[in-house]
Amino acid sequence: MPPPSGAKWCTPCPKPFSDHVYKTVQGVDVPLRIWPAENPSDEPLPWLLWIHGGGWAGGYHTRMVGWVHPAFHGRQYHIVSVGYRLIPHVGFNEQVEDLVDSFKWCREHLPTMISVDLERYAVAGDSAGGYFSSLSPHIFSPAPKAIINIYGPTNFTGPWANPTPLSPEELDAAFSKIEFLDSDRKREQLDAYWAERDPSKAMTVAPWWWEFDIPQGEHEAYHGVTSVNRGDEERLVMDVYRWVAATRTRITNWFRKEDFNSQEEYDKFVRKASPLFGITKDHPPTFILHGTADTAVPIEQNYVYEKTLKEAGVPVNSRYDEGGEHSFDARILDEKSEDWQMYIVPAMDFIDQHVKRSR
Repeated sequence: MPPPSGAKWCTPCPKPFSDHVYKTVQGVDVPLRIWPAENPSDEPLPWLLWIHGGGWAGGYHTRMVGWVHPAFHGRQYHIVSVGYRLIPHVGFNEQVEDLVDSFKWCREHLPTMISVDLERYAVAGDSAGGYFSSLSPHIFSPAPKAIINIYGPTNFTGPWANPTPLSPEELDAAFSKIEFLDSDRKREQLDAYWAERDPSKAMTVAPWWWEFDIPQGEHEAYHGVTSVNRGDEERLVMDVYRWVAATRTRITNWFRKEDFNSQEEYDKFVRKASPLFGITKDHPPTFILHGTADTAVPIEQNYVYEKTLKEAGVPVNSRYDEGGEHSFDARILDEKSEDWQMYIVPAMDFIDQHVKRSR
């Protein structure tokens, strides 16, 4: 998720917020952050549960896509951004477990901290978080009143998620083309880390490769913390991230394909994990944001997803950025941004319609 060229993206984290640990599992603290809405009347307000992206292997809960905070706070929503344990040390099942536990924590604890209407909530996320947003009605109870899927995948049954393994020669060629953070990185080191399965070593925060050159003080202000780990392990994580993107092994690692007894069993599981095949007329209203030139998540995924939602009678709307790549909305920082009216206002109007008016 590199920042858009020329954007003033490294701004201090919005305040006020509070940080919390919603669970500790095998010695790993799993965090979330709450940004309370301004609420002079103290009436119960709706809330957003935000799930960050990062290919299930990177990213963090401490910041969201730039437009999310001003958009939702501008319309008086509390925001809760949840972290989860990252692959390879855990897989799909453990991440879903984390998200369910974060939701239960919110249901139990938010009313003791803020004036909130627990029933009126939306789920949104980008990329991997967009996927989890579309999965949320199947794992959260009660289901959200509305969803924003921001360039998240919705179908893992096709060739995009099940590519032909690269030959040794292709692997050599792929490795030689990658610009690693550590120039002397060895393939054996990358492959060994990718094979890790010890949950006690799982990370919940993994800074992106473009963050390693930011001055320490600016980086801490960006995340809203007094220290950010940017050591050898964090550098290794980002080098592994680039390597598995080239080798196309991220999704099979995430689903733990090696644990299935047959291809048929794996295919059945993957289909069940694909939101496209779980749509019913009761699916929450959904808004989709996606760039038409996305090379990370094929745009066709959400064209088909939107069509299937409409056929099921689910309220759905979308904005597709013509020629936009993955993370196209990183250029939209606030209401002064050129594309705010084009993309963010329709999304927020849609959310208001289905969340605020759902009483």
